[in-house]
Amino acid sequence: MGVEAQGAGSGGLLYEAGNWGDLLKGEWVLTVAAWLMSLPQSGALEYLDPFAGSPTYPLGRSSRARLQEMSDTLLGQASQPYCDDDLWPSAATLVRSMGGGQGKVDLRVFDAEEERRNLYLGDAMIEVLDLFEGWAALTGSLPGPRGLVLVDPYDFLREWREQLEVVVAAAEETTLLVYIYNRSARDARLLREYRDFRNRLDDLRGDRSKLLCRIAADAFLPTAHHEMLFLPSPAVEADSGFEKLCSALGSAALSIRDILRRRETIQR
Repeated sequence: MGVEAQGAGSGGLLYEAGNWGDLLKGEWVLTVAAWLMSLPQSGALEYLDPFAGSPTYPLGRSSRARLQEMSDTLLGQASQPYCDDDLWPSAATLVRSMGGGQGKVDLRVFDAEEERRNLYLGDAMIEVLDLFEGWAALTGSLPGPRGLVLVDPYDFLREWREQLEVVVAAAEETTLLVYIYNRSARDARLLREYRDFRNRLDDLRGDRSKLLCRIAADAFLPTAHHEMLFLPSPAVEADSGFEKLCSALGSAALSIRDILRRRETIQR
């Protein structure tokens, strides 16, 4: 199956599309989205991605090799048609593929870069939001209690002091997944900042559920880590299948860690 090579130039990225963080993010997004779509009388999945990037990016050799080891996962199966065309699909594109063109997914996206944002125009399944910045989507019209929002700015930890309260407040209305690039292993200042972030998150979230997973940024000598933070809405947290969802997210993260460790063993 061919996939249009939207955004298949340089992509304007400062990192490799399909890195370990993208694998973790993609698998978690698909796992939560599939679970939400399976709920009785769930209707169309409302998905909001206010930092969407381009629909697709060029797929490098290393990223392709990583994906080949995930061929039996949700991410591996959803990304295969794009990999066949040497592309890496964004999270929004992955979620779009779950709709099958039958109205099962209601997607809203935004990106601060006009060139990237315009690549979504003309797709009848996707609404491109008219905003001045992505954060504004979290204080505007959020998805419902069984919807999903991906919070994936370029560097969340540089903005957390201004935006964490907004994120936690949004999680009272809908479910959020937050991607975090954690550089705290590099120096003491960054470690203190990260500890402040985690302490403030605990204070704001209180006894409400949260799940955070971390994997190394590379297999050889990691100086940073990719993290995903899961903040379920009250409706999702109260569902009888919630613990099963959390278990599935944990298993997905461990599977990616295992792939990473096998790479480390091979390189020694």
